[in-house]
Amino acid sequence: MGYQHLLVGHDGAVVVVKMARAAAKNALNSTLIAELRDVLAKISADTGARSMLLTGDGDTFCAGADLKERREHPGKDAELRAPLLKLWHELAHFDKPLVIAVNGHAAGGGFALALLGDAVVAANTAQ
Repeated sequence: MGYQHLLVGHDGAVVVVKMARAAAKNALNSTLIAELRDVLAKISADTGARSMLLTGDGDTFCAGADLKERREHPGKDAELRAPLLKLWHELAHFDKPLVIAVNGHAAGGGFALALLGDAVVAANTAQ
């Protein structure tokens, strides 16, 4: 599973997924959203995976939508938002326990992402 903006590892039967856009505060751009949707489908189909842990790289869990990407595509907000809404739906209906490890700021859509976990664990630095 090679991804541009995700680091995926295993701790026993737990699949650990780390959003890896620390320089962009793990903002949700089109690529990251597509990769999250892909890894969810793969984990769901993996009979050896019992659960998933999602966290962010660096000092931020997730800053929400990538506003730079939105500014680069004026008038395309609905097209950019549609995959994100599908991701929310897929996370809400994910068939395995989903633990969200909030390691720093969770703003806007990052806060919404955190709320979609079955359990949320927050570091002392979470905001």
